[in-house]
Amino acid sequence: PQLHVQGLDEFLQEIETQAPALHQARHEIDTTQTVSFYPGLGELFCPGSKLLCFPEGVGELGCSIVQSWYVEEENKATGQTKRRFVLVVEFIVSVGEELVFVAASDVYPEFHDPNRNVPLKDLTHRKLGTGPEDALLLQRLQQRGEFYASVATHNHYLEYRPHSF
Repeated sequence: PQLHVQGLDEFLQEIETQAPALHQARHEIDTTQTVSFYPGLGELFCPGSKLLCFPEGVGELGCSIVQSWYVEEENKATGQTKRRFVLVVEFIVSVGEELVFVAASDVYPEFHDPNRNVPLKDLTHRKLGTGPEDALLLQRLQQRGEFYASVATHNHYLEYRPHSF
């Protein structure tokens, strides 16, 4: 079923008119493969997007963005403002006999030079696109996930203790 919201297109167009920085951020991401801290990270990492992350000891891991937002804190002693971008991702792990969704958050501190963009390849997450390379990667991740699900549930494992053999 498809949902139609009357006036949504006009509303979104008005947002684009009122906030040209959003369009500029998307344009920079697409044309230069770089991203600004604000509003670029928010445009790149919007909820619902598929990502590739690289946790230690796992290799590449597919995940989905659940939430993302900016945080700004002022240090009253120094008067300096600290800005961060918070990204909440979700992935599947096995817990006992079940596969469950687990959420994890990552934080991007403000870039060292907020006036310069950072190359997308230097970020700790990579947004998956719709191109043929990413389609093959998604297919490989899907196959790996199905294999993981088959061995991670309904199997009995041998417990090992030091010097038990």
